[in-house]
Amino acid sequence: MNAEIKELELVISHLDTCYELGEDCLHPITGDKVSDKEYDYLRSELQKICPSSHIFNSVTSSKATSTAKKVIHNPPMTSISKAIGSIEKRNETLKSFLKDAIENLQYSPNEIESKFVQSFKRDGVAIALYYENGKLVRAGLRPRDGINGEDVTENVQYVEGVASQLWEYNKEGDRVKFLPINCCIRGEIQCEKSVFKEVCENWQNPIYGLDSKPKNARNYAAGSIRQFKNPKVTFSRNLSFTAYSILSWSSKDKDFNVAPFKTEIERSQYSNSILKIPFVQVRPFRYKDLETLEKISSTLNYEVDGAVISVNNLEDAEQLGVHGDSSTGNPKAKIAWKFQEEKFEVTVKEIIWSPGRTKITPVLQFDGVLIDGTTVSQCTAHSLGFIDGTSEASFGVPITRGSVIEIIKSGEIIPKVVKVVQTSRNQLVIPHSCPCCKQRLEIKIGETGKDLVCSNQKCGERSTAGIVHYLSTIGVKGIGESSIKDLIDLDLIQDQSDLYELNLQDLISAGFSPRESRLFLARLFFCDNPTDKTDEQLEDFIEKAESKLIDVPAAHFFASLGIPGCGKTAGQILINEFKTFRAVFAATEDDLKEIKGIGEASAESIISFFCENNEMIDKLLEFVNPVSRKIGKLTGKTFVFTGSFTEGKQYWENKISEIGGNISSSISSKTDYLVVGDSAGSKLEKAQKMKISSISVQDLQNML
Repeated sequence: MNAEIKELELVISHLDTCYELGEDCLHPITGDKVSDKEYDYLRSELQKICPSSHIFNSVTSSKATSTAKKVIHNPPMTSISKAIGSIEKRNETLKSFLKDAIENLQYSPNEIESKFVQSFKRDGVAIALYYENGKLVRAGLRPRDGINGEDVTENVQYVEGVASQLWEYNKEGDRVKFLPINCCIRGEIQCEKSVFKEVCENWQNPIYGLDSKPKNARNYAAGSIRQFKNPKVTFSRNLSFTAYSILSWSSKDKDFNVAPFKTEIERSQYSNSILKIPFVQVRPFRYKDLETLEKISSTLNYEVDGAVISVNNLEDAEQLGVHGDSSTGNPKAKIAWKFQEEKFEVTVKEIIWSPGRTKITPVLQFDGVLIDGTTVSQCTAHSLGFIDGTSEASFGVPITRGSVIEIIKSGEIIPKVVKVVQTSRNQLVIPHSCPCCKQRLEIKIGETGKDLVCSNQKCGERSTAGIVHYLSTIGVKGIGESSIKDLIDLDLIQDQSDLYELNLQDLISAGFSPRESRLFLARLFFCDNPTDKTDEQLEDFIEKAESKLIDVPAAHFFASLGIPGCGKTAGQILINEFKTFRAVFAATEDDLKEIKGIGEASAESIISFFCENNEMIDKLLEFVNPVSRKIGKLTGKTFVFTGSFTEGKQYWENKISEIGGNISSSISSKTDYLVVGDSAGSKLEKAQKMKISSISVQDLQNML
């Protein structure tokens, strides 16, 4: 029982920290993404067996209630790529970032100081403030998916540095002019060190409303801004806001329609001097400054965990786009230089093997060490190849019971192994049967080394993880792992296709309430805001939805199947080539190997998966319609925008997409047209050099 409590506390604490940092909330053992409902289930299980757990007294994101309203972030609130590890590894990552940006933007290597800037990376709670016609209308925290953030509009009025209206100020600090603009201001909410020290010394004072002494300033800030039941509590917590970005600037008034800044430095100066909204200090980038910034970071009155290096010109930054094929990818124009992580030496006491969707993951257990206020006693060893020392990512020696390893915090509570300090004479004991279904395990060799795999299609843990992956990838929200596991245990479902044959009575017989059963089915069929609808409305929606196929983007559907080593990028490549998922499904291994971007190993993996799951996929296609890109008069044409537009870029981008056109954020040889608005930036010059057609909004309107 103690081990179960300890593990639940560890997992919940880890997820809280990831959430506060705005990072993907991945299970620390399996690596699978954890949904809100799954998180709630973990907390309820802990509540049952240990209601006195310290977790329930912690001021963290766990204080958030399920009744919190949502704010949709557009563009998504993403994280940024990081340079972490040893000084050599961080330098290598940073140099690669600079090299790629310089080459793509055609900068001179001698222009680094004028083309790139640096600022401290604040270690707080990321938030976006939305202004319409100069007035604050909503505020949302950065969520796990980058899009659906918790609404803290009422709370932020009690945070120092948050402006309820946008005004232009003079040097004396007097209001000069109201600014009727629409924009999004993003930044970090923090508790300053001096304030946090005072809170810790006086935490029992009723004014703070605290149940226990807070462990660190970041967790304190995260819990304090999430006071949904009584937003006024936030006032007593003495939080402050510092901006790091101003986006989506527009106005119906032509005098204010163009943003008064074009670079990171100008934006910082404008916010601090004119808007009087605190903004991170931005300065020209210099390699030699990074060491200095790290040295002085401990003397600051606010928490920082690194430095952010950015492309200075904002349009050039947009031109670079994001990593990957998703709008939630990290921007290519920024990188975080993380300061040196805290290191710990621990001795491996035990190794447990945890079943997941694609493999059995070894987990190293050791005596607890205190990291950032939380006791940590285990971490992942990733794969069989990592733990036996044969994969490229391993340390060349096996990690066994008794091995001494070095772990680092690495920006998260759950650490990662960075070194084997001392090997052990103990042998590595590899299990022969699956911990879940007891079927014999297989060792498979992939592109990243050896994996221990359960091939039983009906393995409960494997099926659960596969179905949860399917739902999250196609975009179903609100159906958690615990619900899927219950349905599998009762033999109501075995794979993804079985979901669509469930009815209300099935779910009620599985222990769901009638209301929960209706919500389950409504979410499965992509009902908008199902909790706001009556039972009659839900039943009407479900009845209509069951009579037609569910449209899912073909590349997402491919990725949702969970083919090892093949995700949305591979799916998009294949859909672009074969046009439809059914054509991909019918392709041979030789057909796949001929596609650029699909390697031999991926082709073999795809065909093997299709053969093993042929019946399930056929059945799934009876309910789901993998939709390819729209076909229209602009099909195959790629458009890029520069400058500002009266209707906003999003308006024109939607118009183009509706008739098959592609939108890109960057100029390349694949660009067909550059649409030029007011105050066009550097993209226009690049397009002219590359002899790409530049058109006006009127030209675009004529094309539509």
